[in-house]
Amino acid sequence: MDDKIKSAYERAMERADALDAPTDEERLEWKWIPEGKKLAAVAMRGAADVALEVNKVEEPGRNYLLKGLFDVLVENLRLPKGEHLAKNNERVLEVLTQLKPEAMGEIAERIRYVCNQFLQFYPQQQQEARDQLKEHIKNQMEQMMQQQTGTSGPFQLGNIEATPEFQSQWLRVMGQIEEPYEVHLREF
Repeated sequence: MDDKIKSAYERAMERADALDAPTDEERLEWKWIPEGKKLAAVAMRGAADVALEVNKVEEPGRNYLLKGLFDVLVENLRLPKGEHLAKNNERVLEVLTQLKPEAMGEIAERIRYVCNQFLQFYPQQQQEARDQLKEHIKNQMEQMMQQQTGTSGPFQLGNIEATPEFQSQWLRVMGQIEEPYEVHLREF
């Protein structure tokens, strides 16, 4: 058959035939990492004895199952900005400790410490930052109004927190406040 009239399907099949066959290791990865991710979702709902499920899988598939499981669990650790996230973190730590008690004991305590510090200090840091930013934006807006009108006020500025300037700077400030906690959490 002339190369010019081959269909896209035929050309794709020729390229697929030219590829090397997957190794046994690749097959294990393709099978067990997704299974580990599924198990992580079940574990997060508290619907499975994770250790029992892991032990049902024979080596070397178990290592790939654990990799998928750990990847999802670790990705689910977040700063506890709400009760749901705090409970979620605790469930992740329970599962990880159940699977690797010797390795996770101290690490889990360090993660809890970071989360507790966040819960203790974050609201105050957030309020102080909000107040400072509101005052800063208010002063900027008053200076701009003075320059435009040539008068010294008083000016009706409305809800400063609703301004685009406040919103964009607020996101940046929140990132700065959360960053040290995030760094510690990622380290563990």
